Amino acid sequence: MRIRFDGRTVVVSGAGNGFGRCIAETFAQLGARVFGCDLSAAELAETARAGVDTAVLDLTDRAAAAAWIVPIE
Repeated sequence: MRIRFDGRTVVVSGAGNGFGRCIAETFAQLGARVFGCDLSAAELAETARAGVDTAVLDLTDRAAAAAWIVPIE
């Protein structure tokens, strides 16, 4: 079965490394527009090379999270 996510938008937290990076990169490879956030700019740089739009963001800061998520729509 071939699954594609063309025309879809995905938001991944913890996208700087490990499972989060893998998830973000996989969705991007499958055609999704991916927004990934993490606390580390250095780690997000690698994720960005896979075509993921990245932001250094602490999701425990509700105002910062809302300011980042709302423009995505």
